[in-house]
Amino acid sequence: MKILLTNDDGYGSAGIQTLFELLEGKHEVVMIAPHIDRSAISHAITMNDPIEFIKKEKNMYTCSGTPVDCVAAGIMSIFNGEKPDLVLSGINCGGNLGTDIVFSGTVAAARQAVMHAIPGIAVSLMQSDNGDYNFDALANFVLQNLDTLAKMSYFDVLVNINAKSAPSYSHASFASISRRIFKSKGEIITHAEGKKQFLYGGGTIETENDGTSDWDIVMNGGISVSQVYAQPVLDKKTSESPIFKF
Repeated sequence: MKILLTNDDGYGSAGIQTLFELLEGKHEVVMIAPHIDRSAISHAITMNDPIEFIKKEKNMYTCSGTPVDCVAAGIMSIFNGEKPDLVLSGINCGGNLGTDIVFSGTVAAARQAVMHAIPGIAVSLMQSDNGDYNFDALANFVLQNLDTLAKMSYFDVLVNINAKSAPSYSHASFASISRRIFKSKGEIITHAEGKKQFLYGGGTIETENDGTSDWDIVMNGGISVSQVYAQPVLDKKTSESPIFKF
């Protein structure tokens, strides 16, 4: 299988390096990753500015753009317009559960793949309770189930995988999407000359779930596998058209 491997943590991230080393022995893998950390950049696309690709090693490239640029521009340049069989994004340092997919550059790369009619899979790992990341077990799960996971991504559907760091896993479950409520903090910094800056970050997150959500499965030590629509879907059967006034 010909795989385009990318992420949003950047080329040097241990997650993507682990996945590349494991996959390259079984598949034709080309890594195209941002040259710096592009976390939480969502589906940002670089427009009207040139994007630079630098070859680091055989089948490894850095991209000056976003994760979505790695997919879209990478297909046209590194792949010379020939579509790969699969776009694999990750392994991300940190979970992308539920509402996180709105912000995630990791998931956005998989979404862009689907928009190119290419199966897209996003893979993310939460740190363990002691703060460690063990990428090997989740990477091995992806390798062992790659064909099955690729077939789950079709038309407008991408696959989003999450787990909590562990030496091994005993189960993986098809998961619904949890709802995450972000109560983020922000701080306004005022400088002596009157300039103001805003610093965003921190706070708490509340998670609503239904017992079978990605959050539930991951918190119970399993691997969650979710199918996510790449584009908004309107259920015309339950939505009534509003009456507008002029």
